[in-house]
Amino acid sequence: MSIARFLFCSLLLFQPAMALDETQIRFYEALDLVPVQGIPSLIGKLDALIKDAPSSSFVPYVHETIHVVGLLHPGTVPDLDARLKSLKAAAAGSPSAAKVSRRMLILQDYYAAAIQGDPESALAALSDPVFEGSIYGVQAQADAALRMRDYGKAAELAYRVIENDPLSPFLSNAYMVLGLSSSFQGDSRSALRYFQRAHAASDLPNIYGNPRDYVFISYRFSRPVPAPIGEIFEEVAAMRMTDAGLKEPQALVPGEKDYILLDREAILTISADGKVLDKKQARKIEDIAATRNGKIYTITNEQIDLGSGTPAILNLIAGKKTKRITKLRSLAVDARGYIYFLDKDLGILRSDATVTANALTLTDFSPVKGLLIRADSWGNLYVLSPDQKSIQILSLEGKPLDVIRPDPVAGKTGEIEHFALDSLNHLYILGSDSVQVFEMIHSSAGMEKKRVGLHAFDPRSQFRNLRVLGVSAAGELVMTGKNEDNWVCFK
Repeated sequence: MSIARFLFCSLLLFQPAMALDETQIRFYEALDLVPVQGIPSLIGKLDALIKDAPSSSFVPYVHETIHVVGLLHPGTVPDLDARLKSLKAAAAGSPSAAKVSRRMLILQDYYAAAIQGDPESALAALSDPVFEGSIYGVQAQADAALRMRDYGKAAELAYRVIENDPLSPFLSNAYMVLGLSSSFQGDSRSALRYFQRAHAASDLPNIYGNPRDYVFISYRFSRPVPAPIGEIFEEVAAMRMTDAGLKEPQALVPGEKDYILLDREAILTISADGKVLDKKQARKIEDIAATRNGKIYTITNEQIDLGSGTPAILNLIAGKKTKRITKLRSLAVDARGYIYFLDKDLGILRSDATVTANALTLTDFSPVKGLLIRADSWGNLYVLSPDQKSIQILSLEGKPLDVIRPDPVAGKTGEIEHFALDSLNHLYILGSDSVQVFEMIHSSAGMEKKRVGLHAFDPRSQFRNLRVLGVSAAGELVMTGKNEDNWVCFK
């Protein structure tokens, strides 16, 4: 066991430097093997350790490690809530278990609030004296600072986490805080280094997503010289989709490993290389959206299907009156799971995705009208204007933040056909004669756009009549168009 590991564990666990019992030795040995065997293997070993020595005074801290892993790497620890209940039950007869239980409850409440876009509501609890000497509270404070766009403080706190134990196997999220702080301030090169370290610490998805995807995206924007295709991409491949039979593409979103394309009369699943993997008839669908857990939502002008195959009606609650919605055009799902609907007459409406009696209740969000709505990773909304000349950005509270217009190409500013966002909030705008990519720089003072890529189309080539585009989690860009069955992929 390294000296740094021992100091880290001593500080974290309130244990003075003393001879280690067998439980502690096995715990530290399991931690040291994480870089080789992975975090899932660690959880199995820690469960076995708890089973073998249930009365050890060190066991509450083993529980804490398991729970923190489950919070920082969602989905890695089964039955997380049941584990916490068990720990709470043990707290009555053990002061150490009581401290651990309280820390875990506070952390669980904090991350739940943070994911819902409201870290401020749970931030104060992270200053509870129970976190004295615990680095996990500092990790959560770094997350809060990042989400509140205090990037300097976020970086300072993340460095504290890393410096506390540079060999810890749980540093992926700390490096992600540094990478995101750099990226959202426009420093792509620093962001790339931090994302690479996050991926090296663990290749598991963390609370911000998959580090590997962030490495690929940030690499595109941190090159010392522009890439050969549109200043960003290494190559472009164009092919014909066999048996696609496209009529009028309306939306294109990334799935887990492929793309979901909405055409006028069908929904198609298409691989990155343009192969049609599935095709289902679907009339009257206006738009589609993909959730973080892989579900595909679809809307008609008056109903929504939340991936179950059973449509729900939509009711707008205004005071004591309930109004049916009948003129929907587009939808978006943010990281919190909220659904935003774009109605032709009413503007933007919002729902928490709870279906009751086969109906979804909506509330007014913003009077802004448009043709297409999408959400970025912060929950900001991007709305294509009715005249297709600009994109308005709204905060998650509905406050106007900015209006984005594409740059002129060959002296002309054409209409916006479609747009998409990647996980680092780069904005990809498809026009009739080009695709432009903008870096959206965030700060507490507002937003700023910086064009980082432009690819002008040759009208004689496969780029004719392009109508929709999509961006994968790793920054791969695909496009297709009207009555052409062409599939264009930028890598």
